[in-house]
Parts: sequence; structure tokens; C-alpha cells
Amino acid sequence: MQRILILAAFLCSLNAQILYRWEVSSGGQIDTTSGFKGMTVGQTSQAHLVNASSDTATFGYWHKEWEPEICITINDSIWDVRNAEFPDTIPCHYTVDMLPEDRITINNCGNCAIDLGLRFVESSHDSVILAYYAGRNKGVVRAVFREDELMPDYEPSDYIKDVISWSTYSVFGPSGFNMATYDELKLWFQMSTPMYTTIGDDPALNLTFTIELKAKFNMP
Repeated sequence: MQRILILAAFLCSLNAQILYRWEVSSGGQIDTTSGFKGMTVGQTSQAHLVNASSDTATFGYWHKEWEPEICITINDSIWDVRNAEFPDTIPCHYTVDMLPEDRITINNCGNCAIDLGLRFVESSHDSVILAYYAGRNKGVVRAVFREDELMPDYEPSDYIKDVISWSTYSVFGPSGFNMATYDELKLWFQMSTPMYTTIGDDPALNLTFTIELKAKFNMP
């Protein structure tokens, strides 16, 4: 059974601007000490002013003129699943760890810290999917982000779902969370092939699984 995994990178844009404040007293005077650059979001609130002629004022908020640029690059998008024991065809009910020469390098080329996430998108055969455990027509792909060059240990929680999972301390390793600008990470995969498949009679079944890599702005 042959396995090829394709990684597709996507970006999640997010408005992450900082809110600043303007102040209008009850007499109509506007505090201009902080400037008025940016676009107001129409948010206002009432507050008490101790030293004003009246004890109430209205506050408004606007965005500072800065927008995050989310950008990632990867050095490769294909993992041809193999190892020294099975360089061409991987048997069923077998686990393969990604080799060091196959690891994927990710760079944060944006202007802000980001979080990385992964999602199973599709299989070349709809009846063979990725899941939490290997079974009939079900395989497992686990992933870990690392800053160093060491091969990782994979946890059961590192499996890739068909919905987006963002990197945390317990999922995909903590390195994929709050990745700083210009930082570089290594993405490692592990695959457990299905226990058996029910597709045709050819034992050397070619399958391609597509995994989506996403990046989003890290909310402090």
C-alpha cells in the first residue's frame, strides 16, 4: 500500500488592530491629546470625571493604523511516505515516522506572531479517510511542530482531524503556537496505515491524502 501526503498552505486574515481612545466632555469639548488617526468603530461608553465641570463624559474608540500581515513559506509540500524497510510500498497496519530529510520547514515571513493549525482535506479515494485510530479504511496522520532538529515523539492527541486543530501545548507541540516573526519551524509527520482496505484487489493501492496548513494571528 503506497501513501503520499500533500501539504497545502492557507492563511487566515484577521483584523488585529489596537483600540485607542478619544474623549468628549459633557460640554462638547474633545480631547485631542492622543490624535485621531484611524477608523472609528463606533464604540462609546459613559464614565465619571472627577475634575470636570460635569461629572460625565463620553469615550469613543478607534483603530490604530496598523494591520497584521500573515505570511508563511514552506520548503516542500509533498511527503512520499517511506522508510528504509519499505522504500517503495508500505504495508497495511504499519506506522511510518517521517525521515529527517523529508521534514518540512516553515518560515514566518509576516509582521506578527502566528498560530499554526492543520486539517485533513481529502483523500484520493473517498472511502479511505484519516481518523483518530487505524481501522478498516481508516488511517492516522499525526503531526508535531518543533524548533530544533530532533525527531519528535508523537502523542495520540497529535492526530489530524477533518476540522481545523490549532497548535497548543497538548496538540502538535507548543512550537506551533505564538510563532514569532522570522522564526523557522520543522513540521514532522507520522502515519499509521489502515488495518486493511476494501478497495479493489490490487495490494499496491496508491493513495494521496491532502493536509491543509493554516496560519492565524496570535491573539495575546
